[in-house]
Order: sequence, then structure tokens, then C-alpha cells
Amino acid sequence: LQMVNRKFSQSAEMRKCMTGKLALSKAGHDKNTLYLIIKEEQDMVYLSDGCGRDLLHPKKKNRKHVQLINDGVTREELVSFLENPAWGNNQIREKINLYTRRNNP
Repeated sequence: LQMVNRKFSQSAEMRKCMTGKLALSKAGHDKNTLYLIIKEEQDMVYLSDGCGRDLLHPKKKNRKHVQLINDGVTREELVSFLENPAWGNNQIREKINLYTRRNNP
């Protein structure tokens, strides 16, 4: 029973640490699109790319349909994005563009 509880708490920790990370869509009509994870709920994540899917209208996607990228923003940065969505959308676009330029020369 302790082993099961330990596994459950680790998976809950992993879920929480996805917020603020970049993610690549692996399925659906938006396949291979980069997003920033702005919120998590059980098996779903809420994604924003700063333009088509902004902070006020995030895309809801099953977490198993996204590939986590170990780059993103801090929790404090994400909170400031949500406080000022127009500026936050611009910052998300810049973060995605910077990652794309760095990894696709």
C-alpha cells in the first residue's frame, strides 16, 4: 500500500511540474505545434501559443497527446502572463519563436 501511495504522489508531482513547460502536440489537427502549458487538470492540459490559442482561450488537450519539452517559463513568469494577457501572449510567442530558432537552424 505504501508503494502505491508513493507512486501516486510522484505522478501528482510530475503533473504539477508540467505547468510552464513547452509542449509539442503529438496528435490531432494541430500535430507538431508548439504550445506553453498554462494549466493542468487530472488527464488534461491547457495550452497556449500566444496567437491562435491565447491565454484567455487555451486549448484543452489530453496530456498523453503532448510531448513535454524541458524548456519553458517559471511559475512567477506564468503568473505575470496571466495578470496581463496581452503582454503574456506576446511573451509566449517570443519564447516559442526563440526555442524554434535555437533548435531548427
